[in-house]
Amino acid sequence: MVVLKAPYISGILLALLLTGCGEKIAMVIDAADTGGIPNTVDSATDSHSDSDSGARDTETQTDTHTTGIDISTETVSDTGEDSDTGSETGTSSDTDTPSDSESDTAPHPFPYMIGADISFADEQEDFGIFFTENGEPIDLLTQLKSHGINFIRLRLFKDSDDPEGYQYADYVRAEPYCDLSHTLAMAKRIKAAGMGFFLSIRYADTWTDPENQPMPAEWVGMDMDELEVEVYNYTSGVLGAFEADNTMPEIVQIGNEITNGMLDPVGFDLRENPEKWDNLGRLLKSAIRAVNDIDPGIVTVLHLDVIDQLEQAASWMQEVLSRDVQFDALAFSAYNKWHGPLLSTWETTLLALAEQFPNHGLLIAQYAGNHLALNDFMINTLHGMGTFAWEVTTDGDWGDGLYDAPIGTAGAATPRETLLLFDEIAEMAAAQQQ
Repeated sequence: MVVLKAPYISGILLALLLTGCGEKIAMVIDAADTGGIPNTVDSATDSHSDSDSGARDTETQTDTHTTGIDISTETVSDTGEDSDTGSETGTSSDTDTPSDSESDTAPHPFPYMIGADISFADEQEDFGIFFTENGEPIDLLTQLKSHGINFIRLRLFKDSDDPEGYQYADYVRAEPYCDLSHTLAMAKRIKAAGMGFFLSIRYADTWTDPENQPMPAEWVGMDMDELEVEVYNYTSGVLGAFEADNTMPEIVQIGNEITNGMLDPVGFDLRENPEKWDNLGRLLKSAIRAVNDIDPGIVTVLHLDVIDQLEQAASWMQEVLSRDVQFDALAFSAYNKWHGPLLSTWETTLLALAEQFPNHGLLIAQYAGNHLALNDFMINTLHGMGTFAWEVTTDGDWGDGLYDAPIGTAGAATPRETLLLFDEIAEMAAAQQQ
């Protein structure tokens, strides 16, 4: 097998049709050469968790950033049309509901994002864990990139150091990891490695998932109008900090696994309180408006957990589109443990959504296992933009990572053979792009 290194997947064009905004985003990625967690880590999962809470947290302008990642846009037209599909998660209706119009300029998976979430990595490194290849220490990002991974996803909590925040979730962390300061530092490393940056903003102080979307402590008691302003200002402030550091993300995810809403209680519990759809719509639009005001070239993503439930996913899309929420891509979590072992079910969902909503890209924001099969499908799906393996530097109840890494002690993290699968995935993506 020919091993495809990162420079061979650089400079490929990503075209996304920006639904509602009527802009076509062209993203060019130019690769640049670069030269301890306690034993309770299994409960710190970003999907279904065995923690006490039962939570699953399953994150016309040209702007050139300093790391060689260029974003340019050109204007195109966009239209919409209705389709007849009812809602499961909101109020069912016999009236027409929104879908994307058919378009020959739908999102195309260039460059295909071969991604990894490494939000635990800086905590591991501070604990004394180091990464190796062939027995020698190596920078983690350099290693991932050398095996074809071209995008990194990081989660961001609002106030990780709150008494109910991430720093104290599952176990007491030495520092408030996944806060803005730590995420800015990791973003610098991502950019220095010449990799793409996917920022998952949680709008919470700790883990979020479909059943748990805790309001940040600082926002508790605010009404809808106040929250709408806070969401805008917070999002704008976060991206302003990355902009000042020349580490702007190419992709921003608004909320995490928001199938049942976000910011409990104001925009949450849609299944029991479908009248809250209007609040969720306002909150999403406020966040997305802040992203676009900072940089309209950023790809905006919404994230669900129902890849195994086509009807619910489609009705969710109809609900947000009917409220004029304009975003670029829909992402899913995809874990065998929680979403069923049959990839065919996932494929059915994604193919149907691609047909019904052709102006929206499709992403796998979190997954474990199924590396080759899942990427093979996404690479060859018209709207498949890429996948992001969840927490590749450690193991958990979600599945195994790409490394044998110490837990609860310092030492060497050695790559498993599964890391080599990403060379093959990069090769598959390059072949599809020819």
